[in-house]
Amino acid sequence: MPGERLIMDVRLVRRKASVFKFEAIGPVDGALAVRADLLCTHVTLP
Repeated sequence: MPGERLIMDVRLVRRKASVFKFEAIGPVDGALAVRADLLCTHVTLP
């Protein structure tokens, strides 16, 4: 819905070299609405 917000709780699960794994959950009114696993890397661009 336009104007609605989802505030997610994100925690770092693991880090290996420059690769990071996060787990995120998004509760709405006390019930779990969304869950995600995120895999990110840090890259330095020239």
